[in-house]
Amino acid sequence: MLGYVLFPFIVKRFRESARNIDNIYDALDFAFSFQAFGVYIKPFQVKYEIAKFLEIIAELRPKVVLEIGTAGGGTLFLFTRAADDEAKLISIDLPSGPFGGVIQGGKCSSTSPSLKEGRGSTCYEPTLIIPLRLKRLCRFLETEKSTLSS
Repeated sequence: MLGYVLFPFIVKRFRESARNIDNIYDALDFAFSFQAFGVYIKPFQVKYEIAKFLEIIAELRPKVVLEIGTAGGGTLFLFTRAADDEAKLISIDLPSGPFGGVIQGGKCSSTSPSLKEGRGSTCYEPTLIIPLRLKRLCRFLETEKSTLSS
């Protein structure tokens, strides 16, 4: 319950702190050090390894990014800084995860603190109806594929 009360303050602090990040290395430092009211977004990856991965992503500038396992949202945040500015970010998380309950009509709430301002994002939450959700995800990816190849 306390988390729901603090959520607006955490989002505000996150957005204010992340506002001036303009490169993946500053984003890395931010992701590994951000803390607000006991909430952290530190990625589970080794910093050097995720840095090298982000360099590849920044070079490729993908238009669609699929992450499996949101955890604290740190890697998702980093993807927002490395992918194309118009990229669709898809994150799959368990319903019991910290971001597993924010699904509204199949899409993430725009108040999700891990999203870059102005960046679209769609999230899917696995449930007991995994095949149905998987079909939805595949349809979404097929739509994106046809849109990108046009």
